[in-house]
Amino acid sequence: GWKLGRIKLGSSGSLMYGQSTDQLERVVKTFNVGPGNKLVEDTVRNSEFSEIETRLAGSYEMGVDIGKKHRLIANSFLLRNTTKLTQIDNTQTVGSPDVESLTADFTERQLWTRHFKGEHELFKVADTPIQFDWRLGWADAQRDNPGRMELAYLNANNTKTILDNQSGNRRIYSELFDDSREVALNLSVPIQKEGQDFLKLKMGFMGVDKERKSDVNRFFFESSNTADINKSSANQMLNAENIKNGKVVLKNLTNDADSYVGTQKTQAQYAAADFSPFNSWTFIAGVRRETSEQIVNTFKYFDRVNPTSFSTIEMNDILPSYGVVWKPSEKIRSRITYSETLARPDFREMSTVGFIDDETGNIVQGNANLKGTVIKNIDHRWEYYFTADEYASIGFFYKEFENPIEILFLPGVNRIQTFDNAKAAQNYGVEFEGRVGLRHFSRPLRRWTVLSNLTYINSEIELSEQNRGTQTSTSRPLQGQSPYVINMQLQYDRPQWGLSTTLLYNVIGKRITEVGTNKIPDTYEQPFEQLDFVATKRIGEHWTLSLRARNLLNPEVESTQGDEMVRSLRRGRVFNLVMGAVF
Repeated sequence: GWKLGRIKLGSSGSLMYGQSTDQLERVVKTFNVGPGNKLVEDTVRNSEFSEIETRLAGSYEMGVDIGKKHRLIANSFLLRNTTKLTQIDNTQTVGSPDVESLTADFTERQLWTRHFKGEHELFKVADTPIQFDWRLGWADAQRDNPGRMELAYLNANNTKTILDNQSGNRRIYSELFDDSREVALNLSVPIQKEGQDFLKLKMGFMGVDKERKSDVNRFFFESSNTADINKSSANQMLNAENIKNGKVVLKNLTNDADSYVGTQKTQAQYAAADFSPFNSWTFIAGVRRETSEQIVNTFKYFDRVNPTSFSTIEMNDILPSYGVVWKPSEKIRSRITYSETLARPDFREMSTVGFIDDETGNIVQGNANLKGTVIKNIDHRWEYYFTADEYASIGFFYKEFENPIEILFLPGVNRIQTFDNAKAAQNYGVEFEGRVGLRHFSRPLRRWTVLSNLTYINSEIELSEQNRGTQTSTSRPLQGQSPYVINMQLQYDRPQWGLSTTLLYNVIGKRITEVGTNKIPDTYEQPFEQLDFVATKRIGEHWTLSLRARNLLNPEVESTQGDEMVRSLRRGRVFNLVMGAVF
């Protein structure tokens, strides 16, 4: 920081580089409904993959204080991420030869954000300051996949042969650009009475423009049926001689709709008031009017003026919020709030371009007829503070969803998934949270602290009429919603040594990952425990050394369909040693 008369300048920056390797083994099975509505195994896919991820990030921020009434802040953040993937799949299908697939992939991703903010005290009216703040932001994201190679070998009678159709060997080139611009203006008027905030009025405006462009080019090598072509390996089949003589021809698959452009324009205005007529009571009320238009055009790469599908979502909503806070003492606090929020589908969920889900291997494509989701929230929480940093709380909540979005299978045997709206859903439950130091129980434990968060959730979904006839379960939880979540932390801090350690435990109840259709049961990911450990040691004045260990238990993560196991994987243990410096 620097000081120049009434002007104060300050700046900060950071730089991060990291590389990690991930190895995984996965088993995926598919089933069909056989006689007596029993599941009959159809395919078994064993996968092994290794992925190297490299991360480079940097940030810079500068601030200017002009007297006590004006502050300007500018910051920028840049993140680059590259991944190299090698994967081997072995698929066994009932009544067919085995297929061995090889995949090599390299992907680059970049995110660059820039923000400018200002905070100002404009003037005073009857000793009441009129405060104004603003924000301008730009965010540019891109993904470049300069060549994904996929090869498939047919293994029949211990002889491997390359499949020379479009599913047997592919080259995929894709790129995505995502731009976002935002502006926000806020005006607040704090009115004080006897030195305390009595009434605070706020109003403001927000506007966001987003645009995304995505292109995918697909190719494959098709060979003639002449017997002199050796298809035992890629080097033998795809050599220069075969290509020169026309025995192997590069075919373009980019005739289907593999490109899309999406735009989203959102504007919102709001007004809110915090009213504290008594020391122990605060009443909060606000309303937000939000309008948005989201458009996605899907088209062929070489014919961008004639969309193959067109999707648009227009929303115009009045979103109220209310709240009451009761604080009878410094140790007790109670809050009850009601609010309404929105959730919109992603551009990809609205486009009919297909992509591969790496977890399941299924083809997923968007739905041009999706609707946005309106969410109504009620929350009631009681908090008790033993000390300034020790507390216990219990909360009750209820959420109501209108048109929630889920992932479903399309009718047919190709296991293609898409996104669709259910009619409604409800979540309600209770949450316990607390933080307590163990010094109250024993002096040797004075540097230990326990944190916990326990949540129980009941979830119910109401299907739309068009999906009642195809979905297997007419009464079930919302997809992805677990019935319980348990988080616990055990911390040890020794400031004199510059040492801090944390042991983290987490478990999530079983949840639906795939909605069952045509009498096939829903797929549930079963509960599994995760244990992580972080230790940080300060070295000298500027340096820190951190050890991070993730997934120490390395449990087997299973997904089941009825009584059958359809997916199984171990994510592996990950250890990172991180050196940091602050100057």
